[in-house]
Amino acid sequence: MTIGFIGCGKMGEAILKGIACGGDHPEIIVSRRNRAELERIRNTYRVGTGTNADAAKCGTVFLAVKPQQYDGVIKEIRDAVHNDALLIYLAPGISPEQMEAKLEKPGLKIIHLMPNTPCAVAAGVNAYACGKTVGRTDEEMFAALVSPCGTPVRVEEGQMNAVVGISGSSPAYYYMMIDAVAKAGVRAGLKRDDAVRMAAQAMLGSAKMVLESGKHPSQLRDDVCSPGGTTIEAVCSLDMAGFEGIVMDSIQKCIDRSREISRQIT
Repeated sequence: MTIGFIGCGKMGEAILKGIACGGDHPEIIVSRRNRAELERIRNTYRVGTGTNADAAKCGTVFLAVKPQQYDGVIKEIRDAVHNDALLIYLAPGISPEQMEAKLEKPGLKIIHLMPNTPCAVAAGVNAYACGKTVGRTDEEMFAALVSPCGTPVRVEEGQMNAVVGISGSSPAYYYMMIDAVAKAGVRAGLKRDDAVRMAAQAMLGSAKMVLESGKHPSQLRDDVCSPGGTTIEAVCSLDMAGFEGIVMDSIQKCIDRSREISRQIT
């Protein structure tokens, strides 16, 4: 098996890193317009480099360019992509069926992948939707490729805009929360570095408890709130300020914007 990367920005490189650093790996060919960055990637991961068409000839192809570059890049690679290849593209705004039509490759196996930035530290989410011709073996192979950098979660293509709001963009919300908590610590007299470290570790541990305890987040919250204690004061203040509603409304705006961009692209 050979793997091609067409475009290799932050998300593409995160996936590449997971594959290339996992021990023995198949031949990898990377193409990128920035020649200096391409050389860095070649030296860092010991992979081959080439043109977009070179990468497109591989058995598995990751298309990791920006949506506005789709049409130009697709014209370059259309004739190079093999009919039996597996194409994985990393961007919102277009369905596998639409990608198939743009490539003029009826029946091409296509997976729509929506990762998030924590993939760069092997702690991301790799939400994906499969085109109609992707078989179980193809899907299992794909999941094995991306698992080192993030948890694969299969969704329906119609849910991809929601994925943008809940997973793709959500690290930004969590960074804002960590920063706000850390500022409160500084206000109370903690050193900034200590406050950031404690806030971030508390969020990491809380997320781990959600994933591993089997308890609903609201139950875990209640477990922290002693009657008449300190935590319930903060929780009640957040409730009265409309914390949950603000979060949900903000995420809905993100989802709505994703839908708007999707319409513009297609």
